[in-house]
Amino acid sequence: MINYRFIKKDLAATLVGDAAEGQGRRDRILSAKTIEVEKQTEPYPELGWYIAESGDIYKTWDNWLRERKMPDSRVKRRLCKKLDESKLQVNLPADKSAIFIDASTKKLVGYVFRNWCGDAELVHHVNEIVVDAVEKSISVRKEDAGGLALAGWSAGARSTGLFDWCNNLRKKNQSEDSAFALRLRQSSVFSLMWNMCLSGLPDEVLLDYEDWRRRSLIYPMDPAIKFGEEERVITVKYRGEDLKFHNATMAPPCGVFAVNYSRYIHVENQPHRWGTAWTTFRDPTKKGGSFFFSDYGIRVCPATDTLHGWEPARPHGTSLPNTGPDPRCNYPEVVQSGLSIVTSPRIEAAFRRFCESKGNVDVSALQEEFVSSVQEEEADEFISEQEN
Repeated sequence: MINYRFIKKDLAATLVGDAAEGQGRRDRILSAKTIEVEKQTEPYPELGWYIAESGDIYKTWDNWLRERKMPDSRVKRRLCKKLDESKLQVNLPADKSAIFIDASTKKLVGYVFRNWCGDAELVHHVNEIVVDAVEKSISVRKEDAGGLALAGWSAGARSTGLFDWCNNLRKKNQSEDSAFALRLRQSSVFSLMWNMCLSGLPDEVLLDYEDWRRRSLIYPMDPAIKFGEEERVITVKYRGEDLKFHNATMAPPCGVFAVNYSRYIHVENQPHRWGTAWTTFRDPTKKGGSFFFSDYGIRVCPATDTLHGWEPARPHGTSLPNTGPDPRCNYPEVVQSGLSIVTSPRIEAAFRRFCESKGNVDVSALQEEFVSSVQEEEADEFISEQEN
């Protein structure tokens, strides 16, 4: 007989960081090296450019970026430059964790935690859902390398601004049961990520997310709210078994899945200060796909099961992968994939209009419900850019 209680207990221990090595995730995070960094007079890599980390990657992407037909004529064409490593202040290897602190202000700049989950089977399960989500969804950034799929709640098109669960599936004639099952799998892996974040992120980052959720009152990433099913339920495959958890802590409302994704160095507006991403797969034989904190000249080399956090309002970006461009997002190979908790700056206004249109949605009741749920837990469109 399968002992589901034991398997669930084992998974819960993994999520809070009390896995076999006997050291909690919180302790592993606190032991990460703190690196003081000087803010540069000018960002490097430079704003507005895709970054190629080798000559081969540059050759792969240069002509395509110059000559391709833009998916939206309103979007500015961006080209690539080869990275000059001599201009970097820090090069963080793929096996090193770090917490970056501004040398002058002593404020947190960003963080990188390797072996974040620490359970290869669970990471593989999450990555399968990541890749499946991107393959079955329309990319929200067709002008960029790779694919990026929205997850959770959306502010809708700019022309309408309708709050709803994102409607980005390539196959539009799915049954409601099939669509819900797909959304449940996707929201479940975000819930797994968020539960690990609750036991491992720096306190100021968690406070930033929770303060925003208290202010905005937006629903968590729970498709049951949209589809009328039992709320706060997640499903996960673990130790070969399909498990269901009730009364789960759900993730913040919005996120993205990414495969082979790269974006030029840029800044973004979000309603909260921090963004958080979990790389669930990285082919170690490949190049490219590094993350840059350009204000500080920091390169973070990618690795499977890495979590990193940054301030979207500061210049940042991900370098081009050394796999060929494919505007249809059908990948010759998956070299890097993951998921991120990021939020559209339009989501709050869209949610307010949604509440007003329903009439019977009591915002004060939502506030009371959110505070109550937080106390109970303690007791036991995408991104708008500032063009440069």
